[in-house]
Amino acid sequence: MKMFRHLSSVFAIATIAPLALAATLAATPAIAQADQLSNPDWVALLSDYEKNYWQAPTDAEHGGKVLHADTMKLDEDLAVAINHKAAENLDKDGLNAQRKRALVDSDLQAEETMPDALGPVLGKYMSEGLKSGKLNAVADIFSFNVASTYASKRAAMHPCPYLNRAESSYGGTNDLAGLPATLDIKQSPSWLEHVPGYSNLQKNSSYPSGHTTGAYSWGIALAGMIPELAPQIMARTSEAGNNRIVLGMHYPLDIMGGRIGASAQNGQYWHNEFASSIVPASQQLRDYLVSRCAADGHGTTLAACIANTKASGSGGYTNDFSGPSGHRAGRGPSLGRARLHRTPDLHLPARHRPVRR
Repeated sequence: MKMFRHLSSVFAIATIAPLALAATLAATPAIAQADQLSNPDWVALLSDYEKNYWQAPTDAEHGGKVLHADTMKLDEDLAVAINHKAAENLDKDGLNAQRKRALVDSDLQAEETMPDALGPVLGKYMSEGLKSGKLNAVADIFSFNVASTYASKRAAMHPCPYLNRAESSYGGTNDLAGLPATLDIKQSPSWLEHVPGYSNLQKNSSYPSGHTTGAYSWGIALAGMIPELAPQIMARTSEAGNNRIVLGMHYPLDIMGGRIGASAQNGQYWHNEFASSIVPASQQLRDYLVSRCAADGHGTTLAACIANTKASGSGGYTNDFSGPSGHRAGRGPSLGRARLHRTPDLHLPARHRPVRR
């Protein structure tokens, strides 16, 4: 099935291209802008979901319909397993470290989600630079390099895990092919000013995840601007997507759809805005980090600062969250090998398994 067969290649192309370009940013002179690419057709790009797994409702008389029950059951089972794992060891307020981070990511603000990917030292510098306006070009990348999920969500109209999934968005009844109307989703309370948003997103299609689309748009771009820490950045990005399942807002397939959309968005944006936006933003970020590092005695180059603060190893991005499959991310120097994504693999039924070539 195309969506899954080509997912890894779509993501790799959109990710590796910016990383390769970013390695030579400092030495790249301004060049004439290439012909502009139009926005990807988001609905067509993600349409295999509606063709193979879920038929969207069209009105009150025609509800949605599960097209492949085995795949959709696996999707919901994984969603429940991840949600339940993240609800263990709660404090008296119903919170733990993972829920708190998921609630921060729920705000959908790049300046909250992305800085800690650089580790505590560089992350603090980046956060302060964004808040002070000294990284305005970087903030612009985070603002404009994001795909809209409105049309693709309207095309799917699939109910979120925490809702009565038998009820369609138009007031009709969905055919769930024998799957349960409700799932045992453990909802999280708010934390400080960070809210999960359960009451605000009841008419919102689960597929694709807009938060994941945003996080991957930011993460791929940031990894391109600081390729030295790309594994750590993409681990944090993966966590932001997984955190939507942690809160019970999404299923794994929704996260995959968000990754696809964000990857395509970065391909288009980097092509159109490389000279005018990407190069200046990358230079601004790298220069700013070096200036802060030098002032604090961490080195006079970014490479020296990363080495001094151990940002690519034991002093870098970390977490202690573990998914149901036992995968773990963010555990020091091993980061970036085979353990970037905690989200369990979606082992599709035979009909839709990826073809290995």
